[in-house]
This record gives sequence, C-alpha cells and structure tokens, in this order.
Amino acid sequence: MKHVTIFFMAIIAFSQLYSQSALTSKANIDEVTVYLYGAEVKAKSSINLPKGRGIYEIHNISSQAINNSVQISNNQNIEILSVSVIDYSEDVEKTFPEIKRMNDSVKIISNKITALNNEKSSFEAEKDHLVKNLYIGGTNVGVNITDMKAASTYYRERTLAIKQEITKIDALISLENEKLNNIYLRKSKILVENNMNYKKVIIEYETEVAINANFAITYIAGKCGWAPSYDLKAKEIGEPVIMKYKAKVFNNTGIAWTSVKMKLSTGDPLQGASAPTISTWDLNYNSPGQSKGGYYDNAIKNEYRQFEAEQYVVMDEKVSYNTVAVSEISVEFEIAKKYNIPADGKPYTIDVTEYTLNADFSYYAIPKFESNVYLIGKITGWESLNLIDGDMNVYFGETYLGVSQLNTSSLNDTLELSFGRDKQISIKRNRIEEFSKKSLLGNSRKESYQYDILVKNNRKVDITISIVDQVPISRESEIEVSVGELSGADYNPVTGKATWTTTLKPSESKKYTFGYSIKYPKNQTVNTKQYRSLSCPQF
Repeated sequence: MKHVTIFFMAIIAFSQLYSQSALTSKANIDEVTVYLYGAEVKAKSSINLPKGRGIYEIHNISSQAINNSVQISNNQNIEILSVSVIDYSEDVEKTFPEIKRMNDSVKIISNKITALNNEKSSFEAEKDHLVKNLYIGGTNVGVNITDMKAASTYYRERTLAIKQEITKIDALISLENEKLNNIYLRKSKILVENNMNYKKVIIEYETEVAINANFAITYIAGKCGWAPSYDLKAKEIGEPVIMKYKAKVFNNTGIAWTSVKMKLSTGDPLQGASAPTISTWDLNYNSPGQSKGGYYDNAIKNEYRQFEAEQYVVMDEKVSYNTVAVSEISVEFEIAKKYNIPADGKPYTIDVTEYTLNADFSYYAIPKFESNVYLIGKITGWESLNLIDGDMNVYFGETYLGVSQLNTSSLNDTLELSFGRDKQISIKRNRIEEFSKKSLLGNSRKESYQYDILVKNNRKVDITISIVDQVPISRESEIEVSVGELSGADYNPVTGKATWTTTLKPSESKKYTFGYSIKYPKNQTVNTKQYRSLSCPQF
C-alpha cells in the first residue's frame, strides 16, 4: 500500500509540475545532412533554467521528424529525466474542426486513388495478356483467314477500349491528386498562421543550480532530399574539361533551412546502430537490353534499418524517385557555402564541388547523312569521383549544347560525350556524275556510283577526324555488289562500313574517293538509293 501511495504522489507531483507555465524556446537549425531522401537535422536551443526540477519545451521541431529518431544532449550539469515528442495533430483537430474534416477527406481521396490505380492495373494486365496471345493456335499451326480476321478485329477494338479506359482513369487520378494538393495547401496555411506546423519536445530536467542551459537536438526528417546535377564545360580542344558537380535540394519539412551548414550524403538516413552482416554475392548474366538488372540485383541490401517502417513517411509522395547506383561506401560532400532552402518543396540548385578532367577530343562525321562534323570528347578520370546517375548540361566554349545523361553503371573508364556540331570543320559529299551511271548487260542491270568526300580544318589547331560512309550489302544471291575505289578506308565487308581516320593541320583539307556498283536482274526492282523520312504538313 505504501508503494502505491508513493506512486500516485509521484504522478500528482509531475502533474503539478507540468501544470505550471512550462519554459519554452525554439530549436534553431544550424546544420543539415541531406540524404537522397530525408535529412538529419541538427539544432540548438538555449534557455535560462532555475534551480530544481522542471519542464522545458523545445518548439520548432519539423512536423516531418521521425519521433523515435529525436535525440537530446547536454554537456552541462543538468540531469535529463525524460524526453517526449508531441505531435500537434490531435490538438489541431480539436482546435480546428476544419482540419479534422480535411484529414477525413484526405483518407477518402487517398482510398479513391488507390482504387483507381487498382482498376488501371487490371486494364494494363488485360492489355499485356492480349499482346501475349496474339498468335492464335501457336506459331506452328495454320490459322484460317476468317479466324484471323475475327481475332484481329477483337484485338483492335478491345485494345482501343482499354486505352480509352486507362486515359479516363489517368484523368480521374489527376483530378483527385489536384484535390489533395488543394487540401494540403489550405491545411498548411492554417497551421502556419497559428504557429502549429511543427512538433515540440518536452524535457523533464533537474539541476542543482540555476544555469544558462544549451541543448543539442538531432532528428531525422522526411519530405526532403537531393538529386545530382552536372555541368560539363570544355573551353577548347586540347584543354582539360571542367565538371561542376551540383545538387538540386528540396525541403518540404515545414521549417526553412536558413543560412545552415549543409552536407550531402549518399548514405541511408534510416540506418540504425546495429552492425551489418555480409550476404552471399551472386554473379549472373544481365539480360539483353537490361544492363542495369544484374547491377541492381547485386546491390548491397539495407538489412538493419532502424526506422524501416518510416521509409514511406520519409519519402515525399509529391516527388518522383528513381533508383540510382551509388558507391559501396557512402560518401559525404561538405558544402562550403551556407544556403537558404525555403520549406516550399521546390528544388534549389547548390554548388557541391568542381573537378578538372583530362579529355581527348576527336571529330566524327557521316557526310552521307548531313554536312556537319561532331566533336567527341573522351573523358577519363571520372570513375574515382563518387558520381551518381543524373542529368548533365554540356557546354563547349560559351555555347550550351543540351542535356546528356550520366549513367555510371553502364560506363567503363572512359566517358564519351558529343559536344555537338563544329561549324569550323567543313565536310561535303558529292557524287561524281561521270563515274555514276546505269547500264544493261544482257539480262542484268548495273548501276555504278562514285563519290568524293572533301573535309577541311578551319581551326587553328590540329584535329583528328573519323569519317564514315557505307557500301550496301546484298541479301539476295542474284544481287551482286562490287566494291570499287576506297582511298585507303578501313572497310568492313560484313557491315559495309568504310571509315577514314586522319589528322588535319590548320587550314588543311583532304579528299577521299569511294565507289561501288550494284548488279541485279533487269526484271526486278531494287531500291539503290536511301531516303530520309520526315514529316511534312499536308494542305
């Protein structure tokens, strides 16, 4: 009985303690480690604490904080008796009935979107089933014309109906997502206006003397992250290439990061303190056309994630996530400047670092297709830079050439990029009419073609260029192709490809001649010319 009395007295004492006006201060964020999804937030809070036992509230903790990731530390002579994290959701619903209605609406709309996605999946499965069963009776069994026409008509009509249904469902999903976004905006406005868009940490403490206390707060927050972005700049041929490593950082945690020290990490924010184990590393063949398959199948698994259940809380449902390859050991980039990242969910570009890479430049042209020469840069030394798959803006001189894709899992030790057309290298391909003719030889028709390729270097430096053309390859025994003049080209008789590789000094020009003839039965028609296919308006 005595123990029970003491227990209730302790409860009453705590209640009386908390019923007093609690001391409060804000958590001021000073450092953020941003992961590809989620972030570790470090903040500080200071308060003058009176002697004895009391309650201290730290406000301004992100509403996206994982509660059991919150850590509080103090290296002064203060005893922390208990720590609890309070979410305002229940208080908000009691204080603002419209928030309760909004939350109910979110659940209803989310369920509706799930149902629509399930319906869409069923139609897509049906479409896949139709495609897989196109061959009636198997590939080795004959099918009569009537059955084939009926099957084709059914396939066409049903496929059209399925696509129309999927289009309708996509439109409905888009409409429901728009409703969700409007609710989130209205809800966020109410929370911000009433200073309730955060969580708070309640600390029960005891100190033997009055003290100016300094607390450090660390927690994992969701709804934020970063994606890599690169600028690749080549000033001139023969000079190194500058790679600017950038990052697009977004913050939807509800609290702005104002002039904070920032790190970017390729680690896992949900990883716990348990030591990992090593699993069997299986090697297998990649399926054709699926070079990434084997790479990601052998990815190191996250087997000891402390906050596994919170993965989808950490990720932002309004952001699309891609699976990317990162190095075995997680890498951190310490950002030199301090940045302001508003809590608006928009991506903000920051500078990460800059690399100088060696590059070998050469030119490439297929004058049969176009009278343009392309500058190709073969860049080495990138594989040790801990790069991640991402978009890469490519520049030559002061000219922006477009966006390329850096795919680290499919590259070897050389990154080969096109730096676009170089107008200072001219190339022309002309047909030599006196050696291009058509003639009849008995029951055969013979067509002969000969071309000149003229290339000139108008730059002030030496260049290396590869010029590619082709001779047609016969796929019929009665069609004979004879190769004529090739001007020393490297010729592949299997593919018909002819390649000239040469070095040109400034203002130097060279000419190459090549030709071939085609002989075929005169009662047959052979397309001996190739044409490009383009769209043209019809009036």
